Amino acid sequence: MKKWWSAIREERRYFTMMAVVFVTSAVTGYFQGDSLTTFLKQAGVFEEIEKVVQSIQSQPTFLNAFVSIFLNNLFATMMIILLGALFFGIYPFSAMLMNGMLLGTTLYVASHDSGQNPWAIFVQSILPHGIMELPALFMAAGLGIHLGMAVLRRVLSVFSSERMQASIAEWKRIRSRLVPNLTAIVVLLFLAAVVEAALIIYGIS
Repeated sequence: MKKWWSAIREERRYFTMMAVVFVTSAVTGYFQGDSLTTFLKQAGVFEEIEKVVQSIQSQPTFLNAFVSIFLNNLFATMMIILLGALFFGIYPFSAMLMNGMLLGTTLYVASHDSGQNPWAIFVQSILPHGIMELPALFMAAGLGIHLGMAVLRRVLSVFSSERMQASIAEWKRIRSRLVPNLTAIVVLLFLAAVVEAALIIYGIS
């Protein structure tokens, strides 16, 4: 267990980097809420969210809500990691920008329509749903960024034997940390789905 925690801690700078990108984007999304609402609607972002909601509403049971939320989030995070590795970390960065922007814009719309304080809305309505999901998202994005950068360094190392040795050592470290980090992400997503399904079905929030 100690080795697993160590593996997760060793990736924390990448997790922190993605959390900062997300929060910065969320703040920007809130203050640019008017223009971004139109942009996100045109991009079909709200339609994708509506599909998940409709899937849950079609069979409003805890199991259906849990499965829908867990599988949707699992697919999204695995794609962030995979595409991050394939495209040199560009996709995780873009995903954090988009998700942060979506959160900020949602807060803006909810606050504007209800007249409530955005912090109150965040704490009461959004935080309970994202308390497990957001750390998993940051971990997946951080892992995707690290893998993407490692792939880029490997490509560039073909021109230098010294860089190649450094790249080989880096990939050895990545492989040793991969299973603990992926396991932590899946566990967090599982717990997030349990909490979110309960909040949705039993109306706790």
